Order: sequence, then C-alpha cells, then structure tokens
Amino acid sequence: MFPQGAPLELFEQPRTGFVAGFLGSPSINLVPATLKTSGGCAAVVFQSGGALTLPNARAKLRTGADGQEVLVGIRPQHFSRAGGGPPRDGVVSYSAVVDLIQPTGTRTFTTIKIGGVDAVAELQAHDVSSHGERINLAIDLNRVVLIDPASGLVIS
Repeated sequence: MFPQGAPLELFEQPRTGFVAGFLGSPSINLVPATLKTSGGCAAVVFQSGGALTLPNARAKLRTGADGQEVLVGIRPQHFSRAGGGPPRDGVVSYSAVVDLIQPTGTRTFTTIKIGGVDAVAELQAHDVSSHGERINLAIDLNRVVLIDPASGLVIS
C-alpha cells in the first residue's frame, strides 16, 4: 500500500517509519527507547539512560503499552533553544553538548546526542557558538512520532 495524502499531512502525521524517514531534510531523528506508563503519565526511556515525559495529548498511548519498544521520531525542526520562562505544555527542556555545527545562513544544523544516538537539531543561525558547548534545548514532544520497530507502523 502506498501512502496517500497531502505532502504536509504525510510529513506531519506519517503512518509508517519509512514515510517518516523518507520525507523531510534533514531526516527525522530516530532514537530507540521503551515506552513506560505509570499513574496516568507516559514517558519514553532511552536505552542509554534518560527519559522524556510525553504530553497529556498522548493519553491514548497509556493503556497496554507499558514496556513496548519504540523508535522516538523527533524532527530537527521540533528543537529550539530553551528560553528563560517555563515551557508550554508538551515542550520539554533537554541539555546537550554540541558535537557538530553546520551553519547554512539563517539556520544552523547542530548535531547532539539523545539517548546515545546522534540527532540533528535545526536552530537559528546564532543559537550555537562552538563545538563542545553545552546548550539547553526545547523539544516539542507534541509533534513526536512513536514507531513500533517490529512492524514499522506509527503508534497513534
């Protein structure tokens, strides 16, 4: 079956890991994790340590999914530099060390590690100044894609 829908719909709400990885440049970051649910909350726990709590909007994942292996898909565009105020609902703060900086003019592609995996964050041109710098990022988990690695299907 071929994916059907408008390009932006397929980009923002892919139904398979293949489509999530195929659409977009740079590609979506895929980080292996385990889905944990407890007390009405859901989180992804990375294999190398660390966890991100999923927003309340992902409530339907909470039933019967505890312990499920997933690939956490975070698009480079869903990162930003963390501001000084409290983040909005579903946005979490994440501290990372800059491994690589790729300036492109108005944007900078920055490689960091999430869950022990290289991940690319698309930031404003002057958000990062040097390799090895520790930066605080905001990650919009409202837009994260969770993929079942066994079937390749997005968990909705």
